[in-house]
Amino acid sequence: MPSAPKRSEGRFWPDGARLTFRADDGLEIVGEVRGQDDTALIFLHGWCGDREYWKHQVEVFAADYRVVALDQAGHGESGKGRKAWTADGLAADVEAVVKALGLKRVILVGHSMGGSVALLAAKRMPVNCPRGVLRYHVRNSCSNCCDNSRNKNSRRPPR
Repeated sequence: MPSAPKRSEGRFWPDGARLTFRADDGLEIVGEVRGQDDTALIFLHGWCGDREYWKHQVEVFAADYRVVALDQAGHGESGKGRKAWTADGLAADVEAVVKALGLKRVILVGHSMGGSVALLAAKRMPVNCPRGVLRYHVRNSCSNCCDNSRNKNSRRPPR
């Protein structure tokens, strides 16, 4: 059972409050909460990122939604001592945060790995995520020069 976030003000925290949650396995998950609304946006960063990735989006959306930006396990200020690392474990962390904050309507927003975690988390919480997930991925600008199928030394015949 996830524990309530470490903070004494109750369910509504001042904008920008840094909160610590406990995952089901006891690992600390750190996040930031802004805004006040019945609908919450939860922002999930990609691999090797942290919640700072979303700092510009958080400020804009906090005017209309409650916004939660997390450091996923193993990233940023969140715990790094997990024994088993799985995408489903990261999704369980999101579910623990939703329960700890008492969120009823959630929209998950994920970039890259965060998008995959968001899809798994939404599957775990169909009542909380009735409208689904916003997932986006921006191709690396280097992808064309690194793609072997476009390499001039490739032995692949022209199309």
